[in-house]
Amino acid sequence: MQHADPAALRPSRLAPLARSALSALGCAASIAAAQVAPDSTLERVEITGSRLSQLDAETALPVDVIRREQIERSGATTVEELLTRLSASAHTDKEASRIGSLQSPGYSSLSIRIFDGAATLILLDGRRLANYPFSAGSSPGVDLNAIPLAAIERVEILKDGASAIYGSDALGGVVNFILKKDFRGGAGEVGGGASQHGGGARANAAALFGQGDLGVDGYNVFVALDARRQSPIVARDRSFAATGYRPEEGLDATSIAGFPANINVGGGRFVNPAAPACTPSTIPRGAMCRGDPFAWTTILPKTETLSLLSSGVLRLGATGELYAELLSTQQRFESQLSPQAVNPGTLGLGPLLLPQGSLFYPTGLGLSGDLDVRYRSEPLGPRASGGVANQGRALIGWRGDAAGWAIDSALALARGRATNEYRHGYIDSQAIVDAFATGLVNPFGASDAAGNALLAGSELRGISRRAKSTTDSIDVRARRDLAQWQYGPVALAVGAEARRESIRDEATAVAGRAVGAANSSDFISAVEGKRRSQAIFAELGLPLVPKLEALLAARTDRFSDFGTTTSPKAALRWQPSSWLVVRGSVGRGFRAPSLGELYSPQQSAFVPTGLPDLVRCPVTGAPADCNVEATLVFGGNPSLQPMRTKQTTVGLVVRPARDATLGLEFWRVTTTGYISQQSVPTALSGAPELEGPVVVRGPSDPATPGLPGPITKLRLTNQNIGRFQASGIDVDAKWAQEVAGIGKVWLALNGEYTTEVSGQFDGVTNSSVLGATSIEGLVAARWTHRLALGLDHHPWATTLAHRLRSSYVDLPVNGFPDRRVATEQVWNAQLAWKGWRTPLGETTLVFGIDNLTDRDPPFTRRFANGYDPTTGEPRGRFYYVALRLRSR
Repeated sequence: MQHADPAALRPSRLAPLARSALSALGCAASIAAAQVAPDSTLERVEITGSRLSQLDAETALPVDVIRREQIERSGATTVEELLTRLSASAHTDKEASRIGSLQSPGYSSLSIRIFDGAATLILLDGRRLANYPFSAGSSPGVDLNAIPLAAIERVEILKDGASAIYGSDALGGVVNFILKKDFRGGAGEVGGGASQHGGGARANAAALFGQGDLGVDGYNVFVALDARRQSPIVARDRSFAATGYRPEEGLDATSIAGFPANINVGGGRFVNPAAPACTPSTIPRGAMCRGDPFAWTTILPKTETLSLLSSGVLRLGATGELYAELLSTQQRFESQLSPQAVNPGTLGLGPLLLPQGSLFYPTGLGLSGDLDVRYRSEPLGPRASGGVANQGRALIGWRGDAAGWAIDSALALARGRATNEYRHGYIDSQAIVDAFATGLVNPFGASDAAGNALLAGSELRGISRRAKSTTDSIDVRARRDLAQWQYGPVALAVGAEARRESIRDEATAVAGRAVGAANSSDFISAVEGKRRSQAIFAELGLPLVPKLEALLAARTDRFSDFGTTTSPKAALRWQPSSWLVVRGSVGRGFRAPSLGELYSPQQSAFVPTGLPDLVRCPVTGAPADCNVEATLVFGGNPSLQPMRTKQTTVGLVVRPARDATLGLEFWRVTTTGYISQQSVPTALSGAPELEGPVVVRGPSDPATPGLPGPITKLRLTNQNIGRFQASGIDVDAKWAQEVAGIGKVWLALNGEYTTEVSGQFDGVTNSSVLGATSIEGLVAARWTHRLALGLDHHPWATTLAHRLRSSYVDLPVNGFPDRRVATEQVWNAQLAWKGWRTPLGETTLVFGIDNLTDRDPPFTRRFANGYDPTTGEPRGRFYYVALRLRSR
């Protein structure tokens, strides 16, 4: 494979790429026919998925548009809330689902189709932002929290691969946030909401100001300030999430570490002085009291976000405009976990020992010698951590006409910086060992003043992690109509882009001293990487025959770390009548491995307890084989290659009446080289192909001839593993009708019916997870939808919305029959009144109820708290109000 020169754009390097665009230009010009003036007076604009200007109507690609009115009627105050209500976003990674992960705290993403968030490209006015700074060991994309919803005029969502236009990361689709343009006057909003069950309250405020008419004054400036705040919810405050122990359903997320502590007496046996009564925070299990740690977890984080966006446009002569934009967002986030578990795995220093001479040494259990205790630090309270993420972009560009071309060129500098800190409840490994060695700390109950002082002295606070990311780019795009054929214009768009990315993400010395760092695959000591890339693309629009148009596109990207890749795409649009559009596309796409996936250092941890070696355990039954104790190696892999896809869509849009449309879109995606890590259960499954490269064993035991030796190491670094294919049908229906004396009644349905999700998700076994859950935790519900009903009768506007995800088979657990996760559905309602006019302008008063029926998320054993945080709504019935002002 030819590797790229790490330098920026050079003519000699781009020449092979440019030849494809020039040949397309020459071919189109040579076959151009007689010039015929266009017969349409509709405005042609650039729509996400193409660089050609098109009519703002049904294009050759499936693009959903969420306009400002729809944003306001959704009740959403954040981009995450808005986008997670889409049917195609069934695998979105909400910020709440990142609680407990050290990899990307505070991060929120959108995932279209079956991909993760890194395979959905997020654009702001058609250009990239920097990826989230916390990227060690993972592949986060753009953080949705960085985008101020108040400044957005509309959102265009392309539910199709678009690497031929945008390059990497556009496997699942593209979400393009379009900012307000030529805004004049002022606008503002204040609002807030509260849950019926407490916790999760939110408040928001926004102010917008614009001045200058671009057409009259030759300039326009726009400023938007968007502030949001959300209070937390702790799991124990919601009955559906209050415990990780539901044995009747096959959920047991309890821990050997508890308070009172369990005592290891050898042979895999534990005793506890409080058993069998135990305590409210522990679960009796024979002679043990197992901890129930997930009752302490925050299931909705505390957040504060402040965004400032300013933009300006200055007309230069009759044909050009200079434009600039500055975006700055600061997010503060905080969440909590259970008190720290202290055991040999989390310490990394051997067992935590209580000396025999301690005043708190238990009697009556027949014990002697120093005790190996498995302790949870409840006297110090839950672990609280939080941080700050600063993200932004500065952009300057020019657009205009030159030599018959419409040109747009810009320089963008995007930055992200983030820190995370231990605020309460984290423990220094050596300090807790030393404190217990004094015998003054009581692991079974309350300590005296001296013991409490030692515990307090072991607490660890301070910055635990720092990260920064950059994405700098310069691009130029040009388009023109080459000629007028009999059936329409032959259009060409060409462009080039150079991009430079970097990341530095490091844990501090404070994090390295913390209990738990030695046994956490989330803990990455440091990752640093950078790369350059260059690209060139061409897109050709051809009117083939009456009512039939073709789009042909290709893009070649060269990356300094893995080489060159080319992504072609072809699309057709046929409109035989005014009420019918038939369209389809085929293409290839790719996602470049992230800098975190490539350059995270390889580190070691311990295999989680309780997992068997499925080769040896059924034969030997030995504790060492049925509860593997081995080293786990994880981290980056500089040899990773891109994840690649083949994509097909075929659809139609029917418009039986002026205000009624029905769209059906069949899609299929085949993916190879999926970037992931083998899971520990898969590595221990006994698959022959994993022996050697993943599973490392010691010498064979002569007592068991023919049986391989015990496992000593698992290599679980990032790999291109497996392939999968997914397909489905998107449904998009809209209808509206004016009813005399009632007003405008309307309906909008956005749904997705999944027909296939199968492949080697673990890199080993071919399986289907359609309507079920894989052992890797992937779920594919057959049907999801968002349904909205409305009635508009000025000055009133009423909206009723329904979100649904169909039931599916839960995560399989040995010894338990299959169970189904119930259908997840939520009703939201909103009432708006626009009849209040003030000297400042028109005012709208909004009242809404989310989760109108107060429905809990359905139980699933996929997650320790018993529900799916990526889609579930933990607040319960939620009331909100908002006051909006728009100057005249």
